[in-house]
Amino acid sequence: MAERFVKGDPVRKGVKINGRYGASVNAAESGKVVYAVNGLIGYGRLVIIKHNKNYLSAYGYNRKIHVKEGDTVEKGVGI
Repeated sequence: MAERFVKGDPVRKGVKINGRYGASVNAAESGKVVYAVNGLIGYGRLVIIKHNKNYLSAYGYNRKIHVKEGDTVEKGVGI
């Protein structure tokens, strides 16, 4: 189930996109990995990439994490 972004809605500050088990997960945009662990309850193995001072992307429920905090990733590269 996907959810849409709704401007001004404090609950919908982003977009949720479902995938299938085992599918590769790629960075939406280039940036720096600021979080890559299995420690945030409700998100499983989570990767957060900071793209600029205002824009982050988060990738939860990963089977494996292929990056570590501090890594720089390019758009479209597997995380």
